[in-house]
Amino acid sequence: MKKKRKMGRFLRKFGLILFVTGIVVGFNNCGSYRVDFNNLNSKSGGGGTTVGNPIQGVDMAFGAWGDTVAKSSWWDFLIPRAHAQSLDFWVSMCLHEIKFHPAGGGKYTEFKMELGEVELRPEGVDIGTYPVEPGQYERIEIEIKPDKCGKGRSVNLHNANGDFQTDDNAKMRFDGLFDYADGNVPLYVIVDALIVELQKITADNQIKREVDGFTGVVEQ
Repeated sequence: MKKKRKMGRFLRKFGLILFVTGIVVGFNNCGSYRVDFNNLNSKSGGGGTTVGNPIQGVDMAFGAWGDTVAKSSWWDFLIPRAHAQSLDFWVSMCLHEIKFHPAGGGKYTEFKMELGEVELRPEGVDIGTYPVEPGQYERIEIEIKPDKCGKGRSVNLHNANGDFQTDDNAKMRFDGLFDYADGNVPLYVIVDALIVELQKITADNQIKREVDGFTGVVEQ
């Protein structure tokens, strides 16, 4: 009987330690959006810029979303899934143009995005380097159009409800002050909230509404 009580106390203590450790690890991974540009540039799709490119400017990337979006239960926080490999979801977009809006108003600077179809992977993805003028900016807009992609679709996605696509034009917006002076500066646009909504899509005609209605944030 004494051995059983001792074993019971040990298991309770061990379980508590495992639970607390899992919570700490889970929260440490929860807000990570930063991208390793050295590993991502070769995966961006057709066109775009690469590491070592002589172009100087902001090195743009969709921030990593797998560690935050994938945690759908307490077990996911206890033992985080690496880059959401088991998540039944993917989305790709035909990126057409990117616009940088200066702080305080004024004319924006725009660039064509020669990337073709780009998958928004859980670990994040590089979307090119853009030679903006030195200054402070407050918003980035990314336009999505089907004309640059062979499939004729602006967005293709798969979620637990099935496969969906659209050929509608759409626009993503990202707000947040950031400064550019010179050299190459990493800049991240955060899409976690959009990914959450796209996982709920049940019909093609819902995609444009979710993309156009989304406003993310910019992080340096």
